[in-house]
Amino acid sequence: IGGLANGAAAESKGIEAALTITPTSGLTLGFTAAYTDATLSEDVPEISGVKGDRLPEVPKFSGSARIDYTMPVGDNDRVDFGIGVRHASSRLSLVESDPLTVSAKPYTTVDANIGYMFDEHWTLRLYGRNLFNDKGERSRILFTDGLNIPSYLAITPLQPRTIGLAADLAF
Repeated sequence: IGGLANGAAAESKGIEAALTITPTSGLTLGFTAAYTDATLSEDVPEISGVKGDRLPEVPKFSGSARIDYTMPVGDNDRVDFGIGVRHASSRLSLVESDPLTVSAKPYTTVDANIGYMFDEHWTLRLYGRNLFNDKGERSRILFTDGLNIPSYLAITPLQPRTIGLAADLAF
């Protein structure tokens, strides 16, 4: 048995920033950051929420940093290198005061890639995602049975370390 309810009123305050810098030809630095304070602005008994409770699935902080470099090779070919870091703080499954609320683990991942573009249309790319195999979670939810007794925990983990090879065709 499941159900959804909507909170009557909530307030979200925060700040977000994104910055892209190209200090030299071929080099790009990118940064993002977000701080969010999302809370109920009044009591909502239908969802066991009280004024001031943090809203579910909203990290207080998230951010990323990325460095990309493109280098020409010959007349029409080029080599691309990139490395990036992404972070998200923990997120609640339900409003803060709900007794069944659980928190998803925060995560910080490192991704990298190297690619070779040839013939102006083809790119061959080697990539790695979550290189240090962070065990963070995208979500964590405690499910209950028909009597509202916790029965199982559902966790959506981050994609584990993934190494791959991709071929792209631009036309």
